[in-house]
Amino acid sequence: MQNITKQSLASIIDHSEVKQDSTEEEVRLRCAEAKKYTFASLYVCPCYIQLAKKLLEGSGIPLGTAIAFPHGASTTEVKVYEAREAIRLGADILDIVMNIGMLKSGKIDYVKRDLIEVVKASKKEKEDVILKVIIETGALNRDQIVTASKVVRESGAHFVKTSTGFLARDPSVEDVKLIRESVGNDFGVKVAGGVKTADKAIMMINAGADLIGETAGVALVEGLEFIASLMK
Repeated sequence: MQNITKQSLASIIDHSEVKQDSTEEEVRLRCAEAKKYTFASLYVCPCYIQLAKKLLEGSGIPLGTAIAFPHGASTTEVKVYEAREAIRLGADILDIVMNIGMLKSGKIDYVKRDLIEVVKASKKEKEDVILKVIIETGALNRDQIVTASKVVRESGAHFVKTSTGFLARDPSVEDVKLIRESVGNDFGVKVAGGVKTADKAIMMINAGADLIGETAGVALVEGLEFIASLMK
């Protein structure tokens, strides 16, 4: 706790505005917040990439978007096109939703090939693009979480991300620990969904999360400052 400051917490938050009904006004607000707090990145829906890119110009804050969001059930060809288009529009980071149904059907080779193709195409379009794969822990059992995490590592992506935030069950501390154990200490882990308070964010960081994806990024940072003030 004593090592986590307002600034260090902000630096690992992927601030986001990716709701189905996200408006242009909300995107503008998130961009302003991202610049004010110097968040790790800002995520928007693909249709807002160009707007957000312009608003973030000169800030040094990377721009992310999600691919095949939130279902992950698009064909590989569609995912590849969507990834390339997002990069061409200005995205620096892509969060790719794994084909969860195929994983649960035992089609592991399909899932791996699907991700490898999207990863390869994305890196060809932008060599330094950062790729995170959403495995949707709320839909998986322990064995499936382990398998999904290992597939992500083998795909050439850079992070395993827990969730889309669209399922009823939010990621747990146990989910994060299991992912960390599965991918090792030299691979990225991002937790998203339900991390609405600073104390929960700290729990996730202690469990092994490198990044936190949240619309409530401002509340997390300000909440940490409030907790710190109580401990003085």
